[in-house]
Amino acid sequence: MYTLRFRAYASPDVLRELKSQLRLLCEAYNTLRYADIAFHERDGKWLNRTELRQLALDLRRQDREYKRMFSQVFQNVADRYCEARDRFLQGLARFPREKKPERYRSLVYPQKGWKILSTRPARSGRKSWIHLSLSGLGVFKVLAHRPLPDKISRVAVKVTPTNRLFVSFLVEGDLHVESERTGKVAALDLGISHLLVTSDGHYVDNPRFLERVLSRYRSLSRLLSRKRKGSNREKARLRLARLLERVINAKTDFYYKLANVLARRYDVLVMEDLNVVKMTRDGSRTLNRHLRDVSFSRFSFILKWVFQKHGKEVREVNPAYSSQTCSRCGRRHNLSLSDRVITCQCGLVLDRDLNASLNLLRRAGWEPPVEPAEMRPLWQASSMKQEAPPFRAG
Repeated sequence: MYTLRFRAYASPDVLRELKSQLRLLCEAYNTLRYADIAFHERDGKWLNRTELRQLALDLRRQDREYKRMFSQVFQNVADRYCEARDRFLQGLARFPREKKPERYRSLVYPQKGWKILSTRPARSGRKSWIHLSLSGLGVFKVLAHRPLPDKISRVAVKVTPTNRLFVSFLVEGDLHVESERTGKVAALDLGISHLLVTSDGHYVDNPRFLERVLSRYRSLSRLLSRKRKGSNREKARLRLARLLERVINAKTDFYYKLANVLARRYDVLVMEDLNVVKMTRDGSRTLNRHLRDVSFSRFSFILKWVFQKHGKEVREVNPAYSSQTCSRCGRRHNLSLSDRVITCQCGLVLDRDLNASLNLLRRAGWEPPVEPAEMRPLWQASSMKQEAPPFRAG
């Protein structure tokens, strides 16, 4: 299965009803959470998924406001809480916290309750307008940039912090892109100075999207913190949210383009199995800001998805001491983060990121080249002009 996400538009009345229903769903989520905690304190066990769904339906029957919503949308709140709680029980996340209304921004139609009324070409010709009817809400105009398949299993609606609407369609089947086999294998080392360095000598500099607008971000944050409720606080919040949204969109666009370049260049990609949570917990404040700016987890997720779409493979290996171990003789050196070159007694003098990528390649089962390649930019080496457009701050 895969998801198609499109920009959507709605009338002011529909948007007002959507935000009202999101507030009610947030209230129901917190009610289910409190009931589950109380049940566990009394009986020593948690409510299962079926019991949570039944409790949600009971809440809907007892409240007239809840009855405005489609029954499956309301029932999906129980599934959302159950999945978050199960991740806590598996040791993957903390216990789900109480939701704030302004942070509850999406609702899901799991099986039915939606209908495509019509589809017509947009003015540009490449896109199309889809008129989508959602039970209990109204009609949405969806701008689709690709054809919508027939087998759709669920529909989700999301309001971003900048009050933009998006509709996501969960489609059955696999999304596959024909890609030529190259027979090439490479390992890449992720970093802050260089976003990545491959074992065959290519590198991509870190775009530092947040660093470019850091001064404006701090200014808008201070401005928002000084606003009082009842003043023009919402205006200040929107200005900050738009800035962050532009940063996220530019970063995501860049990562998808870079992942497609790598997927067309290599058949197998070896990368580090990074524990980002531990890295941010142990690092300094400045280092943590750089780590959040580069977003290793986001890039890893995009890279795996794109390689899977192209029918290629991504392998993860243990990155421990990969940059401090000589890739030629295996001797370990004590290097700080400021040491960018590894110098070994065996005669190897090499960039530490390139050295780490060679160690990762060996740990995955391939022998690195005897003489490391000279480092050169990946964008110039690639035949595809996929570089993201210049990012405009402000």
